[in-house]
Amino acid sequence: MTAPDFLTWTGDEDNAPRRPSTDDLGGDQKQNHARYLPNPTTQPTAEGWNQQVKQIAAHSQVVDAARIDVDFTAGVPAVVAVASPSPSITTDSFELTDEGTGIVLIEWEPDLMPPAQIAPRGPFIRSALTTRCEGHIEPVTNGVRVRLFSNGTVADLNFSIDIHGS
Repeated sequence: MTAPDFLTWTGDEDNAPRRPSTDDLGGDQKQNHARYLPNPTTQPTAEGWNQQVKQIAAHSQVVDAARIDVDFTAGVPAVVAVASPSPSITTDSFELTDEGTGIVLIEWEPDLMPPAQIAPRGPFIRSALTTRCEGHIEPVTNGVRVRLFSNGTVADLNFSIDIHGS
C-alpha cells in the first residue's frame, strides 16, 4: 500500500478531497521482522503502527471538515475564523448571503470538502446577552441556512457552525 503524496483532506488535481483511509495512511497490516523483533519500549512495533493507523482512520470519520465562526458587523455577516484539517479551506471559501435580520445563507463549492456523512451542527450562539438566544439550521445543497433568535425575535447574533463535509 502506497500512501498518497497529497493531503487527502485537500485532494489534488486527480483526486477529490476525502477522509483518510487505512490505505491512505500506509496500511494497517505491518509486520515485525521475524528474526529481529523490536523492543516495544524503545522501538516502534508493527502492532503499534497498525493500531495508530486504525485509530486515525476511525477518528477521521467523525472529524468536521470545517468549523467556522460568523460575526455580524453593522448587520453584515462575515466568516471571521475557520478551523479545518484542510489548509485550502479559509474564510474566503464560504459565500454568505444576508437574507434578512437573523437569517444567513452559507454556501461553499461542491468539491471543497469530503462528502458529508452527517448534517452540519449548530448554530452555537456566541453572545453576552442575558436573554434567551437560540438558532437552527436548514441544510441546503453545498450549504446551510441559519436562523437566529434572541428572546423569540429574529436577531443578528454571532455564531459558530460545524460542517462535516460537502
